[in-house]
Amino acid sequence: MKVAQAAGIVKRAAPSRTPRKVLKRKDLDPQNLILYADNALVALNKPRGLVSQSSRSSEPDSRHETDVFTSVLSNVRRTLSLTEMPKTVHRLDKPTSGLLILARTQHSARTLSRLIAQKEITKTYLALACGGPSDLPARGVMETTLICENGRIRVVGTASGRLGPPPLSEPEPGENWEKKAITKYRVLASSTKVPLSLVELSLVTGCKHQIRAQLAQYLNTPILGDFYGDQKKKLDVFEMLNLQQRPDLCLHSSRMDFTRYRRTGDTKKFEFGLGAPIPPGFASVCQAAGIALDREQASGGVWINGTKVRGPGAEEYLQSATNQETGDVEDEVGSIGGVWYGGGQ
Repeated sequence: MKVAQAAGIVKRAAPSRTPRKVLKRKDLDPQNLILYADNALVALNKPRGLVSQSSRSSEPDSRHETDVFTSVLSNVRRTLSLTEMPKTVHRLDKPTSGLLILARTQHSARTLSRLIAQKEITKTYLALACGGPSDLPARGVMETTLICENGRIRVVGTASGRLGPPPLSEPEPGENWEKKAITKYRVLASSTKVPLSLVELSLVTGCKHQIRAQLAQYLNTPILGDFYGDQKKKLDVFEMLNLQQRPDLCLHSSRMDFTRYRRTGDTKKFEFGLGAPIPPGFASVCQAAGIALDREQASGGVWINGTKVRGPGAEEYLQSATNQETGDVEDEVGSIGGVWYGGGQ
């Protein structure tokens, strides 16, 4: 199975908004979306351009996008022979790729929603930020206040127009708020060719466009392919790498980790991690910039108590955990009915 491609050819001009991603049939094929499923949840590798929740807007485009997502859920249900429609418990921005978890039942939806609300699920993202070692400290915490004014989001203390046009993001009339936003980050690698760094980010809070606004307006290191922040910085990277194709937003929901329980066995409690493979467009920019990707970052998988047990790189573990008589893998993932599908790998 192949992973959907993600890149769109455009002229080298500075758009004020992130370009629209036109989804193809193969992008929405359940065989290319479904990463993993067990008794409680289904994990998808969401392509950029797919909405992950219904919209309150009455605009035709918004209704169409909601219909597309509903169709995806229906296809996932049919492919996995689920007894009911999978339920959303969190969202990803439309232009963000990566791990999206769905609940299989109302009970698991309540459980997962509670874990998210109580911040008991660690969400990790990967981003390509326009900046080198002199721009980005090796690690740190971005602690800011975000303000949303009729759909326009900015970091309090920065002028909305200082780093380019106001970052409109499908504004919803009446959407106004001010919230505390905290994100931990560490730089995994920096290019020696261009001012570009691979950054790992962990959400402490979960505000809309939190990572994107903070990197662009607080650290002044906007994400490659985004409309937030200094357009010249991103255009300089395009030019220095001689990119013929404009990359998608290089922000990827990479991994989620939380505690789960098995019904039987001596140790019922275990730490569970899910990872989503990096999309080809993101990986190709890393390659052009000379940024090496860790195999686990690139391929995704399932982790139990810190050990990779499913996905590329878990072959040795699977061999040792397989019952030679029954052929069953006897571990925590097996105990919760878990299956790694790989999402088109």
